[in-house]
Amino acid sequence: SITTLVLAIVIVLTGVFLWINHKESSTVALDLADRFFSEVNEKMADRYASALEAVAVLAGSASLMPSMAEKPIDEGLSHPGLAFMIKALEHFDYLFSLYTAYPDGSFIQVTATRGSETVNANLASPEDACFVVRTIINVPNSTSRQFWSFLDHAGELLFVRLEFAPQFDPRKRPWFRKALESDQAVYTSPYVFSATKLPGITCAEQLSGEGGVFGADITLERFAESFTRQHISENDLLFLFDQAGRILAHPTEKTIQTVVTQKGDLSMEEVRFLKGEDSSDPVLRAVVDSYASPTGISVNKTQLLTIENIPYLVHLYTMDKKLGFDEIIGSAAPL
Repeated sequence: SITTLVLAIVIVLTGVFLWINHKESSTVALDLADRFFSEVNEKMADRYASALEAVAVLAGSASLMPSMAEKPIDEGLSHPGLAFMIKALEHFDYLFSLYTAYPDGSFIQVTATRGSETVNANLASPEDACFVVRTIINVPNSTSRQFWSFLDHAGELLFVRLEFAPQFDPRKRPWFRKALESDQAVYTSPYVFSATKLPGITCAEQLSGEGGVFGADITLERFAESFTRQHISENDLLFLFDQAGRILAHPTEKTIQTVVTQKGDLSMEEVRFLKGEDSSDPVLRAVVDSYASPTGISVNKTQLLTIENIPYLVHLYTMDKKLGFDEIIGSAAPL
């Protein structure tokens, strides 16, 4: 009886000590993981914010340049601001396009293809085109004209495509109206670019005393590439979404989809962001769904979330509100 009692006490005490040790170790491990997740997410957010702030400085500088206020003529290849826009696109690889819109609807834009098959296909540009200059000429009492000029890496003209009565009017775009209402650089919410059907953000600022607007586009694909390069663990996931549950950047999944709606006999196509519940990624679906739930995971804190019977560490990091965004960087890795 005494031996049995001693063994029972030893077993109970050993169990208690093991449980306490496990509890303390788990707490320490979770704290370390929280610090690591926070550091990675903050690093990604800082990179995102730095790129946007640099674009705002560029837009502010361009808006003060007299050359930008000059309207384009014909193909726009003689525009005095063209060299500046090409040089800026060569220097900042996260920039997608730069442009100037004028009060009469005239427009000049330079897009860097960066060898993208998607961009080449959407703009019908040759594979060796490095820059695409899009110019819209509006003449009173005349049909407006749109020129697409394709340049190689040396800036030499490959060919020009002419279109009449283009449907695009820069004055009706959100970035144009928003910039005219502010005396400093403004950002749009993420949206799908009209010509290339790529997701991105525009930074715009009105030209000094001219009523026109200078704009710069950044594609969210660049941030998806950053998420691919940044690793927390071997089986981690980093992605970007907003308060509405729209997926803005993902390392492997396309974030935009074409939705066909029927209105009477007409079929209409709408290109929009992928929603969390429509994703093929179970981890992403679970994280976005949990965030939307009142009792789900919260932001700026590493928490455990069971996904398909596997425990995951999940951390959500909110972007700097000073930039006017509601985006959230999500990171998850198996425990």
